[in-house]
Amino acid sequence: MLPSGVKAEIDLASWPVPAIFKYLAKLGKIDSGELLQSFNMGVGMILVVPPKNVKSVEADLKKRREKFFLIGRIGRGESGKARVSYAGSLNLA
Repeated sequence: MLPSGVKAEIDLASWPVPAIFKYLAKLGKIDSGELLQSFNMGVGMILVVPPKNVKSVEADLKKRREKFFLIGRIGRGESGKARVSYAGSLNLA
């Protein structure tokens, strides 16, 4: 959970969407908003890393041969407003 005053800004085009989610979206005629609420869309674990540490964390993940994607950033948010915002669109084609 994010603390008050911050929000996660997620770029929906920043990772490949696994075929199973594309299939479910098509089969169930599920819109991307519902998909994002109901499924992880292929995003397993999310690390929130201070900007000054991003390069070293990326280097460590590469060394361990872990797949990773920079999917967004933490920005200032307003109290009482959504703590997650989305930009771009999911690749469901």
